[in-house]
Amino acid sequence: MLHVFMLGGRHARARIEVHDVAFANVDRPEDAYPQLRREWFGNAKGLHVDGWLAVDGVDGHQVRFGDVAPGPAAPRLFFINLGGYVPRALGEAHDYLLLVAGDLADARQKAKGLRDASWIMPHTDAVLDVDDCIAIDQVGGRYVQLEPGAHAEITLVSDYIVIG
Repeated sequence: MLHVFMLGGRHARARIEVHDVAFANVDRPEDAYPQLRREWFGNAKGLHVDGWLAVDGVDGHQVRFGDVAPGPAAPRLFFINLGGYVPRALGEAHDYLLLVAGDLADARQKAKGLRDASWIMPHTDAVLDVDDCIAIDQVGGRYVQLEPGAHAEITLVSDYIVIG
């Protein structure tokens, strides 16, 4: 099953905690901890999981894994990092979404319609095509396959679990 992890920790050149997102194809979140430790760019000590998503499907598509890359016309899964500013708060607020789209431009357009209307100066920080992330050795070289069909809701767990 696809899991999306929010990681937090320290970096030698950062004054405050830094965060990153990671993707794994695992049955249980703890099965991904070795991969998450290997991929973390900061200090190993204090690495932690701030939360994760367990993703059975998105937007009417089941998320499955296969050994063959989807064709060019196949729908694609996108991870969206939306950023914006909240009145009377220092720094930037973020919202993280998964959505299905035909291409990068379509994903950006869909994401803009989903941002929090209370934010001032909202913007899209990054769009990562999960297919490109999944098709690397750290997750066994498996590709995301989107199949139309019913699926379970995305499970969201916010927690603080030290893994480093």
